[in-house]
Amino acid sequence: MGGSGGVCLGRAGRDQLLEVAVIPPRHLQLLGPAEVELDVVLDREAHAPEDLLRLPALIGVILPAPRRWALAGMAIVAGTAAALLAWGAAVEGRLSLASRDAQRLGDEGDAVAVALLERLSQQVAAPSQPPPRTAGDLYALWVGSPLVSEDYPAMLELWGAGPAGTPLAELQLAQLDLSSGLLSALARSAHDSPCIERLERIPGIHYVLVAPLGNGTVLTVGLGPRTRLLPPNRVARFLRSDPAVQPPYTITLSLPSHMSEMVGAVEWRREGWTARGERHVDLPGGARHVHLSVALRGPWALLVRGALVVLLDVALLAGVWVFGLIIAEGWRPPIPVFVATLQTSYRAQLITVLATFFVLPVIVFAAWSFARLADEVRRSGDLLIRQTLRDAAAGAEAVAEGRPDAMGQSLVELGRRLDAELWLYRRGELVASSSPVLAELSLVDPF
Repeated sequence: MGGSGGVCLGRAGRDQLLEVAVIPPRHLQLLGPAEVELDVVLDREAHAPEDLLRLPALIGVILPAPRRWALAGMAIVAGTAAALLAWGAAVEGRLSLASRDAQRLGDEGDAVAVALLERLSQQVAAPSQPPPRTAGDLYALWVGSPLVSEDYPAMLELWGAGPAGTPLAELQLAQLDLSSGLLSALARSAHDSPCIERLERIPGIHYVLVAPLGNGTVLTVGLGPRTRLLPPNRVARFLRSDPAVQPPYTITLSLPSHMSEMVGAVEWRREGWTARGERHVDLPGGARHVHLSVALRGPWALLVRGALVVLLDVALLAGVWVFGLIIAEGWRPPIPVFVATLQTSYRAQLITVLATFFVLPVIVFAAWSFARLADEVRRSGDLLIRQTLRDAAAGAEAVAEGRPDAMGQSLVELGRRLDAELWLYRRGELVASSSPVLAELSLVDPF
């Protein structure tokens, strides 16, 4: 069978053959944003999973079967083909996502981000739009903007009027390479009309909207490239209620290095059951390597998924066959005869005894193992929580003893360092929060 396609044959009867055409993903080709063709060769030496999934069809060809097993043979061949195609589509999708992520890094611009920031500037400049004053107002502005649906990493800040340009409110949804000093300088140099600044930062191009408001304040909105290197912070995850899902790929950025040749395309190679990609990008401070890793899953996981698909196909075809017999011939299952046979059959009694003494203990042991694993995970989580609480208690004492005007900023920095949400109460009243936006949205009990 060639690398670009194949045919699976299954025995459908004594004189019948079932032929199903299968296109195995031996060459996974996809185009990235820069129209770069990727070719991941899943060679036979690396134990390609399509060879494993063809075994049921080959067995069906070699061993003759009676006509009553035709449906089972058809279901097995169709199930193996479906499992193979599903695996190929899943791998191709993960490779495509990883490639697009890597192509957004470096000096690649984002015209969509610029257009959305222009729409946001028109929105804040509208006479009917009241100027934001607090972090809660910044969140309402962000939710009502077209940027939220595109899932851009962002940070919004409101600066006071005058040459000092003191920060009034902040909404940080991701950790961007935009310092407060840089944003303050951009806010102080704001003109009468909004403008968008293009900055070469790490890990890619950042855009900053500088929009002067009607009350003299200045709004800055920073956007970073859409990449897994800039994940949403804990406030963004809480406000968006993001589910905890396993990422389809991993991406990392190396330290700066000196290289003479820059390659813009993503170069893929396979190492066992992992596809690894690499791209060189030119960033401030020197060129860097972008490393991508896509897990192809092991052969056992693939076989389990393929077996489940085969069983589902067998059940569906058996159901259709039984329904056809009932409609066409008025067939009724001989349930009383079957029950009587089970009660008087020596083989049925032997199977029941063996299942009771061998299968049932295995099931009980598996349930006990899963319960013990769940207890271990819960104890590990409790240990991490206790350690965070001890660190927070030690840091909160220093925050409470500081100046009252610096208490809020000190608690914000402590929450960022611990990656936890902290609330400081004094005499039963909330005096500071590590995320003021949550308190302003009434998500924190004020008393």
